[in-house]
Amino acid sequence: MSAAAVIGTGFIGTVHIEAIRRMGVPVKGVLAGSTTSTKSASDRLHLQHSYKDVAEIASDKDVNIVHVTSPNALHFEQVTTLLNSGKHVICEKPLALTAKEGEELLRLAESKGLIHALCFNTRFYPMVHEAKSLVKEGKIGAPTYVKGSYHQDWLLQATDWNWRLEGEKAGELRAIADIGSHLIDQISFVAGLEVESVLADLHTIVKERQKPTGPVQTFTVDTTSKRKTVKMSSDDAAGVLIRYKNGARGTVSISQVSAGRKNNLSWEISGTESAIAYDSVEPEKLWI
Repeated sequence: MSAAAVIGTGFIGTVHIEAIRRMGVPVKGVLAGSTTSTKSASDRLHLQHSYKDVAEIASDKDVNIVHVTSPNALHFEQVTTLLNSGKHVICEKPLALTAKEGEELLRLAESKGLIHALCFNTRFYPMVHEAKSLVKEGKIGAPTYVKGSYHQDWLLQATDWNWRLEGEKAGELRAIADIGSHLIDQISFVAGLEVESVLADLHTIVKERQKPTGPVQTFTVDTTSKRKTVKMSSDDAAGVLIRYKNGARGTVSISQVSAGRKNNLSWEISGTESAIAYDSVEPEKLWI
């Protein structure tokens, strides 16, 4: 049997399971944050097995690939264990909490000859690939300047909550790491540019939040649990200046507290001959 396992059963973990199944690959089982949540997810998703820990997945000979969709702070240890056991790994970003840890995981995967990838899924919209082809063919000339934004509003209110707001689970960066990484990756992918240096202005807009005592799934609101006030320090929004290795420059704006913007990623790449622009609100269109 050649099957997949998935670590994490929240919003994106469930998406991974659906995507794997659509390719005709069996998903043997899952591992969530607790025994109860693992069993609940396994039953809900009609899976064969509920894993007790990462070690059990690593030793399962039926599983040859594992999708890691757990909170950020768990990635390094989990991916290390899986790679050392010979499993191929698809990991949600960020790969780790520091560049040093990320480089260590990359070297480990390469040394073992294993398939390894990060889920920058926004690259795969058809018009994004079309834009990349046009840039590669020289249709806009050499890229010289880029601008972009990724704005959401799902953490606008002080009562909005998610594990990404907890530094011990998500790391020091939040909006930049969570959605800014998608924007910067997509621009780099399309333009064929590599970031050399950045200057970022991070802003905590909601200084205090009302944290529910119970768990909250991503993009949902808990209206039943009691709450406690917690002070916030992670970035709700940010502005970033970018220098690319080819000499091009860029500016990007990131926000998870922009009212009315549900999931709006957009960019424009200017070249020596022309320009090209994309907006995820109308993903079937390119502006040239």
